[in-house]
Amino acid sequence: MKLINKLFLLIGLSGLCSCDSYLDKMNDDPLTLESVFLKRATTEQYLWNVYSFIPDERGTDMTGTSTWAATTDEAIYCYANAGFTLINNGSWNVSSSPGDGNWYTYYQGIREANIFRDAILNKRWCPETIIPWDEQEKMANEARFLRAYYYFLLMRQYGPVVLMYDEIMDLTEPDTKKLEKTRNTWDECVDYVTSELEAVVPLLEEKQTEQWLGKPTKAAALAIKARLLLYSARPLFNGNKDYSSSSLFSSQYDANKWKLAAAANKAVIDTFDGELVVKMKVNEEGNQVIDPNASIYAMITEPWNSELIWARRLSWGKIQYDCIPTGVRGTTTYGGISPTQQMVDAYAMNNGIYPIVGHNTDGSPIYAGNKGGYSESGFSNFTHPIEKKETRTFNMYINREPRFYATVLWSGAYWINAYPKNLIVEFFRQGNSGLGTANDYSKGGYLLRKFVDRNRDHSLTHYTSWGYISIPIFRLAEIYLNYCEALIETDLNNPDLFYYWNKVRQRAGVPNIEAVYPEAVGNKEKLLELLKRERQVELAFEGHRYFDVRFWKEGEKYFAGPMYGMNYTADNHDENGEFWKRTPVEVHIFRNKHYLYPIKQKELDRNKLLEQNPYW
Repeated sequence: MKLINKLFLLIGLSGLCSCDSYLDKMNDDPLTLESVFLKRATTEQYLWNVYSFIPDERGTDMTGTSTWAATTDEAIYCYANAGFTLINNGSWNVSSSPGDGNWYTYYQGIREANIFRDAILNKRWCPETIIPWDEQEKMANEARFLRAYYYFLLMRQYGPVVLMYDEIMDLTEPDTKKLEKTRNTWDECVDYVTSELEAVVPLLEEKQTEQWLGKPTKAAALAIKARLLLYSARPLFNGNKDYSSSSLFSSQYDANKWKLAAAANKAVIDTFDGELVVKMKVNEEGNQVIDPNASIYAMITEPWNSELIWARRLSWGKIQYDCIPTGVRGTTTYGGISPTQQMVDAYAMNNGIYPIVGHNTDGSPIYAGNKGGYSESGFSNFTHPIEKKETRTFNMYINREPRFYATVLWSGAYWINAYPKNLIVEFFRQGNSGLGTANDYSKGGYLLRKFVDRNRDHSLTHYTSWGYISIPIFRLAEIYLNYCEALIETDLNNPDLFYYWNKVRQRAGVPNIEAVYPEAVGNKEKLLELLKRERQVELAFEGHRYFDVRFWKEGEKYFAGPMYGMNYTADNHDENGEFWKRTPVEVHIFRNKHYLYPIKQKELDRNKLLEQNPYW
């Protein structure tokens, strides 16, 4: 049994991580398990072990399973040997796929949750004199919440799964016949997980104290339910005829799924005691107005801020060193995560207009009728709205919306903070952060800046001392956009639609959506198109794009074919030179089978009743 030797502690738990050495060797012998629950410290450690299966989903991490952005049209990573390349080149299969241990890993988490709950609720191994009964019940409720979350993680990746309910199965059982179980249908899985979350909501805390930030709350449980029901309402599992040959999926469209999704997301909004992070400033007229640049930055950098429904406290250094150009620290920064040109093109102008509505087969942009002042030729003197420094700037990057400047660092721009001073980053071949002879460089001619602390001197301190960040698992802006998507499908005249949508846009510093696109009011197809674009830029690099596009069943549209960037192999980035040309950097493969992960062959061999996902 996997135990305390692998812990991912949440804030407030670090003081409880010492453990008796026998725990690292513990097996499933009942007497050994019972002895664990005879002490407060080891009982708590067992619960932290249940927490330990929460994945590290930093959207910029190049290792492990945290590679969602690199397998989408969001990002190009220079790390060629990472597992996500199997997805991008279409070579992943039932024997080899990134994160292919997730099926087994999440079931370990589910099993550990069941063991913990059984020990507390049924066997009552922990004496009330050691831990008061009401506290034990709270711990068991946390385990129930985590079990539902692990099912959710399995379902978003694999679709229908095997429901274990309260059963404790020995995953190391040599007699594989005892492990054989069939997968439940998608709808059965949704019903079970949502019912579990509904049951645990009244048993969780409204808010966690500062000591226990990161533990689940009522709103966190509702948020899992809300996103799961949104996924279930989308086309992949709602009316998808491609899966009609399998009894695990219903091919009938059910409009009620959208109503359930709308209600579930509204319940989060009504329950969550928080608000969007908004910072104010005084404008030239002396009035208090929203400062979008400060607001967007604070939403990422302020730990446990008012927008976070559920988050994980993780090392900020690990995120930043993938994003900082090598010109800042050389070999101690990686600087290899570049937004794609498709991602750059997704952002609006500062007047709210999306100038590019698609791409031709050669990667050239398809422009909107009104480009909102967008130009893709020539250079101008431009003062960056965040750094307040003027440079000669490619016109493509001028007068874009604030979220663009918070996310994208381009060649020829100043480094994003004052340390080192006056460094202009160069992403061409021999530039200070270019290909050269290094393994770490910007393969797309940009770098991601969303997760970089502007106030830190990255040239002097080592990334291990860069502190911690609260990575959002669920945040309020997502819930607002979830709710709006469901309203578009169910209730176009509901005033909540534009109210919550525009709260996100107002914080981002762009005009209200109906003011920019009045023709979209009442037009379901146009509103969905705009809502999807809003999600793409608001939730960029937070692990949503991989799943959003799949559940919309639009993988072939966005994830197949060339991914473009600037020409990073050019010898310079002189004005109007070769660097500034859209260049195919990678070619991605996406087929119908890629909507769902394959169940690994060893799992199929162990459980002969498992049905593989379609087309694998």
